[in-house]
Amino acid sequence: MNMVDITIIAGIAIGSLMLLTVSAAYFRHGTFGLGGVFLTVFGVVLIGIALWRSISVQIDSAGTLEAKFITLERETVQIRSRNEEIIKTTSKLVENSPGSLTQGQKICSVYGTIEDNWRDSFIVPTNWTVEMCLQYKEQILGNRIQLGCAFEDGMSFAGSRNNAFLTNDETTVPARNCGW
Repeated sequence: MNMVDITIIAGIAIGSLMLLTVSAAYFRHGTFGLGGVFLTVFGVVLIGIALWRSISVQIDSAGTLEAKFITLERETVQIRSRNEEIIKTTSKLVENSPGSLTQGQKICSVYGTIEDNWRDSFIVPTNWTVEMCLQYKEQILGNRIQLGCAFEDGMSFAGSRNNAFLTNDETTVPARNCGW
């Protein structure tokens, strides 16, 4: 809530309190006096200013009355803008998530040295590409990669020739592919 909204609410509340005080005094004592006139005028002014600030009333030449709640329209625009931001953020999160096991999760598996004495396999975000897996292999000084997918009912890895995994230029995707 910003200062304009607080001012509008305060104007309506104080103006209403002034009118309520005048009404209570009139019904109790049966007189309206100068103080009653003063409180009535300023109460109406405070309420009027607050409402005038938040309501736009227009009458065209055909006599059509159009009233709009400016504050409500402004808040609606702010909500739409915030909703668009949330959708963009959610889309980025989905891109960088591992995905679901129903659709399959990508696996980047890096082998080290010619003797394959180590292997580093991990699930990567859905926006990863074969090139990203190759870059990771270079960063950790690996020898070759194997692409794979994890599903609810099992795993699928890229094929090999004569039981030897494919080299960089021969990298293939798994037969049951999850988006590689």
